[in-house]
Amino acid sequence: MEWTRFNPPQAWREHCAATEDSNSFERRMVNYERYDWREGVIIGQVHDENAHFLGGVSGNAGLFSTSTDLEKSDWIRGKSIGLITNHTGVDATLRSNYRLFSEVPACRLSAIFSPEHGFWGAVQDGIAVNSLDVSDENLSQPHLASVPVYSLYGQSIRPTVSQLEGIDLLVYDMQDIGARYYTYISTLLHAMEAASDHGIEFVVADRPNPITCNAVEGPILARGCESFVGIHTVPIRYGLTIGELATLLKAERVPACRLKVAWMHGYERRMWYDDTGLQWVPPSPNMPTLTTAILYPGLVLV
Repeated sequence: MEWTRFNPPQAWREHCAATEDSNSFERRMVNYERYDWREGVIIGQVHDENAHFLGGVSGNAGLFSTSTDLEKSDWIRGKSIGLITNHTGVDATLRSNYRLFSEVPACRLSAIFSPEHGFWGAVQDGIAVNSLDVSDENLSQPHLASVPVYSLYGQSIRPTVSQLEGIDLLVYDMQDIGARYYTYISTLLHAMEAASDHGIEFVVADRPNPITCNAVEGPILARGCESFVGIHTVPIRYGLTIGELATLLKAERVPACRLKVAWMHGYERRMWYDDTGLQWVPPSPNMPTLTTAILYPGLVLV
């Protein structure tokens, strides 16, 4: 949830509805030392005087949200979730998505599916990755106790029937780089197909295209030449975010997929990754910097 928090920052104020005009009760509290006496229309601040006096955070008031975020919370409420991700699945403060899901009591993280390079992103390209169980003592994480991690770049490239048993919702959340032959988008399509085959809902967490959406370059893959390093008939540099690409794949390849996209806020198509203010997390061992990602669409052809 991106637009839900206590004490929304100043930049959000224009999106907030006025909560109250100043009232006489607050004026009577002006003698309290350091009390922030408010005058006029209150916007983007909790209207409850006691909650405001406590710093804007209390158990009974002060939480701001939007209809969009509330709708998204309904997407996961009561669901058993299969998370398709790797080490790049972090928020703006670098908190892992599996940790965030594990802290939401309204849903249950039942399984994790990892792409090429493995869950930790440390395996070199082209090397098959075995499924693992992070409850193993060597891989134990406090937020992943008893959650199995299945590889989608090993014995199978799509979730199997047994792995999907009991799962209500598949969530795809990891950083792509905007080039056709980067295999994370192949994993996306195969997972969408598996979800469609089993009537499972599918959510894509949209993320920036690191090399911008303003440029579309390179030849379009010819029909009949699709492979795991060229999953769909798009240009080499396809100029879409992962949410937009998923929407295209639904329209042209998996129309029965029950797809929803959690779109980004504040992203502009002209942005390079370093314009977003987000920290670069290398999506694979040989993609250490944004510069590497920029050069990648052409260097792979050499």
